[in-house]
Amino acid sequence: MLNKKVIRYTLIAVFLTVFVFSSVMLFKTVLDNQKAEKQFDELASLATLSNETPIEAPVTSSNESTEQSPAEQTPPPITRNIALLNERNSDCVGWVYIKDTSVNYPVMYTPNQPEKYLRRDFYGKHLTAGVPFIDARCTLDSTNIIIYGHNMKNLSMFGGLRKYLDESYLQSHPTIEFETLNGCVKYDIIEVRKTDITDSWYTHNLDGNQDGKEYVTLSTCYGIDKNARLLIIAVKQSEAQ
Repeated sequence: MLNKKVIRYTLIAVFLTVFVFSSVMLFKTVLDNQKAEKQFDELASLATLSNETPIEAPVTSSNESTEQSPAEQTPPPITRNIALLNERNSDCVGWVYIKDTSVNYPVMYTPNQPEKYLRRDFYGKHLTAGVPFIDARCTLDSTNIIIYGHNMKNLSMFGGLRKYLDESYLQSHPTIEFETLNGCVKYDIIEVRKTDITDSWYTHNLDGNQDGKEYVTLSTCYGIDKNARLLIIAVKQSEAQ
């Protein structure tokens, strides 16, 4: 009888320990998500221009040809104050946005520390959700700019990208905006790809073989396989077919 009581009390203690630990972790996750949401809302407000009319950015990209006509050389508009964000943190080089989705975030670039913002917030403090960041192999002049973001369960960061597996969602959210100090460029989504980390697209236009187009690619984890990925591939609007 004594042994049965010991076993019973031991099991109760184990269950209580697991319950308390799970509750604490859940509470921490909720607080973490709230912290991230608040910070990104503040950054979005900070990046919003007071002038509602977009202004033109200077032509500084090395990708532009001197043989283009004046109309083709028209620089993209400036719609966000990337310069101010860059003053707050020089690792911030841009902003990624998809209308009517949760994707509305600053983009970081630290080629000497490729995953610096994997688990850090905009100011470098620990944050599970991290901040979207550019592949270290890319530059802002690359013709395939790959941006990584976490697939969060609450659909924040790049978690909502899994909705693109529904064709109707793609049709209603077809455009990605990526803005840098040089202005805001729009890209049309041309492919939603379930793949893994070995996919050749991760070196597309980065391996010396250029196909003549400019892309922005959003990459996030997908499924339970740690190597599985979901890619949202988009081409610059003037080059979309």
